[in-house]
Amino acid sequence: MSLGKIRMFARLLARRIAPLLLRARYDVLYYCPAGPNAIGLFKDLVLLSLVRRKARRTVYHFHATGSGAYIASCPAVIRSLARRVLFRPDLAIRCAAVEPNDAQIYQARADRIVANGIADPFVEYTEKPRRRDGRLVLTYVGALVEEK
Repeated sequence: MSLGKIRMFARLLARRIAPLLLRARYDVLYYCPAGPNAIGLFKDLVLLSLVRRKARRTVYHFHATGSGAYIASCPAVIRSLARRVLFRPDLAIRCAAVEPNDAQIYQARADRIVANGIADPFVEYTEKPRRRDGRLVLTYVGALVEEK
């Protein structure tokens, strides 16, 4: 983890999270756990250890899968901390019925699948895709990491 990322995370905690700790309890914490990596797990452990106890209900929306299996491969002290801080949300929302089932690993009280998609806009698109050198050119906006 770079020093710049640590500074940015500290600023986030000071500016956005600290005020939440001063407020009264809130009804729902809606949180998207990180994927299966050490930095994401660290972020989840720090943030949720601070804010989750103030929430009456916790909803996790899993956009990535594998974080539960990743936690199982961590040292015992990390697994124990993760069980205390991250596990047993009231509701887990998953984008698809895929394995590993993080909702089950995290021991969610309820598990729902909400398809991560919208109607295909290409059906209404009447122009042919523009091609360069005979190949379709696509633009992707999102996180580009080795796992993807």
